[in-house]
Amino acid sequence: MEKLTSWLDIASHYLEKGYSVFPVGTNKKPLIVWKEYQTRKPTLEELTQWGKQFPNANIGLVTGEISGVVVVDIDPRHGGTDEDFKNITTVKSKTGGGGFHLFFRYESGVINQAGIKGGIDIRGQGGFVVLPPSIHESGNKYEWINSPDTTSLAPLPDFVKSWLSNQIQEKDKTSWSQSLLSGVNE
Repeated sequence: MEKLTSWLDIASHYLEKGYSVFPVGTNKKPLIVWKEYQTRKPTLEELTQWGKQFPNANIGLVTGEISGVVVVDIDPRHGGTDEDFKNITTVKSKTGGGGFHLFFRYESGVINQAGIKGGIDIRGQGGFVVLPPSIHESGNKYEWINSPDTTSLAPLPDFVKSWLSNQIQEKDKTSWSQSLLSGVNE
């Protein structure tokens, strides 16, 4: 990304790439009601208004179908590692908290899911991540390792899909056994 300095310049650049973006605080809390941007991208007028209203905001990216991305969110502080992804070239950023965001092409049905594995979350439909050059509340910057300007999105790896299906099966088992333990009607 060429050196862009204002919130509006940066957000507009991401919008041109096809991403649905919105302002977030350093605490990762949205500064606007962002639900509608899961189904429609903001207008340039909205970006301009937000740039004036929140000139020092971070940039949130709505994940899922609207932006065409699924993000694997890896947090080493909770045991996450990017070791399984070493041989995959895709868009990747270092987070302000010391973790990584790996961006993959969106696949239908992939939803936002926390705790898919230790220290690994999936940000899909219904989720968002913070994009570079945002500043984490620790003061550290989000930075591109592989920028979307120079790197293509890889397809979601099969092993991640198996993590997702395993988690769905575990949830199904849990709800089935809970129903059984609750008893049955006459």
